[in-house]
Amino acid sequence: MSNAHTDSRKRGLGIALGAAAIIIASYYWMQMHTFAPWYDELYSLKAFALNGVRYTATHWPLPNNHVLYNVLAALVSKLTPDKLIIMRGISYASLLATTAILYAWLSRAFDRTVGVATAALFALGTYAQGFGVQGRGYSLAMLLFTLALVACSHLSRGDTRRRWYVLWTVSIALAVYDVPSNLYWILLLFAGTVPFMRRDLRATLAYCASCALGAVLTFCAYLPIWLTTAREAAFAGTLLQSIAYGMKQMLSNQYVQSIDRATMLQGLPAYVSEVGGAISFGFGYLPLVLAAALLVAALAVSMRRDTPEGRTRDDSFQLLVKMTICLFGIFAIITLQSALPYTRTLCFLGVAFPLAMVVSARALAQNPHGRRQLLPKAALAAAFCMLAVSFFGFQTRGVFAPLSDPQVFQQKDASLKTVFTKTLANRRTDNIILGDEYSALSCFYYWDVDKQPGRFESDAEVVILDDREPQPGYEKAWPSYFGHADVPWDSINANMDLVYRDSTYSVYVRRDDKS
Repeated sequence: MSNAHTDSRKRGLGIALGAAAIIIASYYWMQMHTFAPWYDELYSLKAFALNGVRYTATHWPLPNNHVLYNVLAALVSKLTPDKLIIMRGISYASLLATTAILYAWLSRAFDRTVGVATAALFALGTYAQGFGVQGRGYSLAMLLFTLALVACSHLSRGDTRRRWYVLWTVSIALAVYDVPSNLYWILLLFAGTVPFMRRDLRATLAYCASCALGAVLTFCAYLPIWLTTAREAAFAGTLLQSIAYGMKQMLSNQYVQSIDRATMLQGLPAYVSEVGGAISFGFGYLPLVLAAALLVAALAVSMRRDTPEGRTRDDSFQLLVKMTICLFGIFAIITLQSALPYTRTLCFLGVAFPLAMVVSARALAQNPHGRRQLLPKAALAAAFCMLAVSFFGFQTRGVFAPLSDPQVFQQKDASLKTVFTKTLANRRTDNIILGDEYSALSCFYYWDVDKQPGRFESDAEVVILDDREPQPGYEKAWPSYFGHADVPWDSINANMDLVYRDSTYSVYVRRDDKS
């Protein structure tokens, strides 16, 4: 009878977990088809993925090429003509893989409750919501962070089988090839792993050698880009000089430069709040404060309870140390760098935060006699509630929440759909002038209208202009081909009619082309 009851519970739990997996997969599939494309997504699709693997692996214009992601997207383009799947399919698969790995790994390392709770918190989090199915390299970066974390966690507790060195090496090499700022979490995980390996000199040297091999692989992966950059710039020099030239051009990217330290320190408090909001939309500092309180308490309990040797072999203590370093060491790194990187480049926090919350709660939930405590349960419940509120707040915005101006892409996308499906439905669009690059990329994505920037032609049939005069910083989000001052208004007023206007775009058509 007892065995039958146990089997029934297992079946019920398996059905519940299967249903949850289907719900998550279905939800993010729907989200992938719902959210308006972001400018960088469209640019990456047109400039890289649809130009093939060779071109993608050898070029680095701005917006910067997330090379690994776009190479994989280029491979997907050989399997399907669907631009949405090409653009976002790898991210969708990466998100589901990250969720599954978190569940499987933590269920085996601890118990199923830890696996389910961490996977659920990850799926609810704003980083998963905002970038999980975005057509850039951030979802893939979260997957690679998770794989690297699995590898270094095994190595930290003395499991030095070759597979974990290989997994670590491959993960870090692919991570930097995907998004170079992943170097942040590689340094943090290294700092959280080496102290646990110090008693085994051979294992420590092997781990350092795997890091060095990862660096060599990354160098080899970027080598075609550096050489192509030098060749296309007609740089005349030796092989080493060409490599140095290509590296210099890449590192001269304005987005990786340090800023004035006084300016950086002045902006740091607001930046920390922005990072907290990226972890859990709308809560500012609260996620980081809650995580800090739980981690400190859990580390104190673990250090008081366990012997040093026991802590070295304990999965819980090692993960507490690693997550503390990841969540708060990042601010030490950017302070030393004197930089305030985009919060989306810290997407590994979307995995680190739920893991820190759940493992901390588990460590606090047992006193030396194994009795359960109320505090960790309340803390974990607070984390779930906070992320649930964040989840629904994110949905009511209906856009990529971590963006600085989140409504714009949704508005522009909806406006362009109205223009092309209604206003211009019966008009030829092969002689069209578009005023900004976002509209040009959107027209290519939705309607295969591939228009390059150029001057106004007197015989233009359709002109689509963004109604807003470009503001400081406006061009950085979606470059305008010309501001309103450059538009030949006399010619437009004399020869064209305004047929559509909303808060985003105005559409003009030639009078002799009206239908």
